[in-house]
Amino acid sequence: MGENVAVIGEGVFSECTSLTEIEIPDSVTTIANNAFSDCTSLPEITIPDSVTSLGECAFFRCTSLKSAVVGRGVTILPDRS
Repeated sequence: MGENVAVIGEGVFSECTSLTEIEIPDSVTTIANNAFSDCTSLPEITIPDSVTSLGECAFFRCTSLKSAVVGRGVTILPDRS
């Protein structure tokens, strides 16, 4: 993922069942709705402090997700997961 990316768009990684790791750069401020939904092989995620908005169902049905570190910058959370 490029260092100039500010938004991980809606559904951009949805159903990437072979995705096993991702590094979110500090340039990202928004993770949109369903951005990583159904990424069934993703075991962990670290959301940097630069992210302020986490979209609805961003990690929905990520069945292998065992660890999530959410940065201190997240101030906008969805009403439901």
